[in-house]
Amino acid sequence: MSFSIAGKTAIVTGAANGVGLAIARHFAEQGANVMGADMDEKRLIAEFGSNPDLDIDTGEGSNLRYFAGDLREKLTIANLLSATLDAWDRVDILVNASRQVVTTNPLDCDDNSVHTLFEQNVLSGLRLSQLVANRMIRQGEDLDEDDQDRDLGAIINLSSTAATRTLPG
Repeated sequence: MSFSIAGKTAIVTGAANGVGLAIARHFAEQGANVMGADMDEKRLIAEFGSNPDLDIDTGEGSNLRYFAGDLREKLTIANLLSATLDAWDRVDILVNASRQVVTTNPLDCDDNSVHTLFEQNVLSGLRLSQLVANRMIRQGEDLDEDDQDRDLGAIINLSSTAATRTLPG
């Protein structure tokens, strides 16, 4: 059994650096259409270029594009999906790799860091997963009878040991 993502469309969050960037690049190298999303627009431009719609070498349409925005905002999540659908008409893979770490005192009742981290590391991925899963289901409704056994898509949520350990601060 062979596994190929060539021709599939993926959204990868946290794509401006680290694991998200590595996944976005790898998927693109394997022939997937990739929408890399992150809050850090300057870093996205530094990694993907100022005009990601065009391949730097050929001047043709690129299979790697970016979307800058704060995924804690529901409208931004909807716009990310819309931008992906405008570019490639579908989404097959979602990788939630966007994570934020803040050194804070979890016992400080006046510190809003825990709320911010929960919004960034949990709720934004959940909301995006819900939106993308609904889109994948709708895409499956349009399949021919011969393709009914085909997977509708994949949603991958990344975490780290930081999710279960506190850092001194």
